[in-house]
Amino acid sequence: MQQLRWTTALSTLAMALCAAPALAAFPDKPVTLIVPYAAGAGTDSAARTLATALQNHWKQTVVVTNIPGADGMIGSQHVLNAPADGYTVLFQIPQMLMWRWTMVGTGVEIQKNFRMLGKIQQTPLVVSVPAKLPAKDMAQLAAMCKTASPPCSIGTATTVGEFLGRQIMDAAGVGQDKVTFVPYKGGAPMMNDLLGGHVTVAMASSVGAMPQAKAGLVRMMAVTSPKRFSLLPEVPTLRELGYDVVMTTWYGLMAPKATPQAAVDALVAGIKAVSADQALLESIRKNGAEPLFGTPGDFEREVAAELTALKPMMEKFMNQR
Repeated sequence: MQQLRWTTALSTLAMALCAAPALAAFPDKPVTLIVPYAAGAGTDSAARTLATALQNHWKQTVVVTNIPGADGMIGSQHVLNAPADGYTVLFQIPQMLMWRWTMVGTGVEIQKNFRMLGKIQQTPLVVSVPAKLPAKDMAQLAAMCKTASPPCSIGTATTVGEFLGRQIMDAAGVGQDKVTFVPYKGGAPMMNDLLGGHVTVAMASSVGAMPQAKAGLVRMMAVTSPKRFSLLPEVPTLRELGYDVVMTTWYGLMAPKATPQAAVDALVAGIKAVSADQALLESIRKNGAEPLFGTPGDFEREVAAELTALKPMMEKFMNQR
């Protein structure tokens, strides 16, 4: 009788398990990548390249949505306000590291609010000027800005660009009263104004500067990376030229802290899978960037190190603004 009861119970359990729906594999519906900057710029282009690769891998729609404004804060807050289920993720750049100083009171910080999923690619910023500008190198540019009237103008599409531009002028001995910083909502309008002669210099991403340089419209003076950028081996680093100014722009994916581990694991696995996609790697290089895939742990450690290094420089930067 006891054996019969066990047999009946097991049979009932087996029937229940067979009747229960299987857990859906992630993602089982469209995933949205939020780009908190304007369409048409380098960040947008990078996100769309990644979205295509993930869509092909997952066999699921991946939508890129641009929500620009407030130095990237508005789009980032949109991600935090969406359900933390892994279906709305953020595509960001080091811009958000500076919020600790520039956006005090918002309560939004990279380490506090987000989980790092992985970096995708990196680029330096490129000190870019119109090809017709008389200054042919950084030394001539600095000399020109010291005496220019009206002052030289430097276009920046992010706080990072302004931060580095001010460091460069300091290192060159150009007084802050000799330079006007012109903010833009994206790299595309900034480059249009550079080509139109409305700004003297643009702190442009390599993604934005390279096509214009190849067309003979822009001269690339220097890059901000610690060593020469592999796609621009002929362009010196600022450090080579005597300016101790170094910062590389990474592009990475992150999700709200409350995202379930299963969804995080699936997103990380997707990033790892496409990191071996030769078409994606070639597309990243073609667009002017270097592939930079790593683990979430690598990303978290690098962010922590960058924040520590930024602290004294950002305090000076905020006093200059």
